[in-house]
Amino acid sequence: MLVRIALLTLAVIVFFASSVTPCIADREYTLSSASIAFSLPKGDDKDNDTSVSVYVKTMIDEEYYTLASRANFAATPNPDESGTWEDPSPHDYVYDLNVNSFSYSQVGALYTKIRISPNGNDTVKFGYTVTLKFTKGSGKNKKTKTMTQTRSGIELSESNTTYNS
Repeated sequence: MLVRIALLTLAVIVFFASSVTPCIADREYTLSSASIAFSLPKGDDKDNDTSVSVYVKTMIDEEYYTLASRANFAATPNPDESGTWEDPSPHDYVYDLNVNSFSYSQVGALYTKIRISPNGNDTVKFGYTVTLKFTKGSGKNKKTKTMTQTRSGIELSESNTTYNS
């Protein structure tokens, strides 16, 4: 009889403990969106047939993990975006990135890889800002943290297609 009462008590404790534990999104900031903004210095552009790929990573336990990415964008014939980045650029060229599920506490230093795939000759000089947004909670209790990485003075071409921060 004592064993049954102990087991029943344990089951009740486990039930109530699990039912009041908030989900991870309520306790911790989780990656909810990411974007990259490209800016060009005066005197340069990106051809409309040069595509761009971006991978934003962090290192966890000596392994790289992709936080956000987008492959082969910013080139015509994508009907949703213009392929050419014109000079002088009066604005940044901003693109949303696809995100993976990571918490703010897991993210250390950001490592960004940008690769262009030119069709023929193209030299692209640019700077960028990656913005990662982490949220927790919902509704009026929703809170946000932001992490950014900004670099400038980058030059990629058909003979040097990849940049690593």
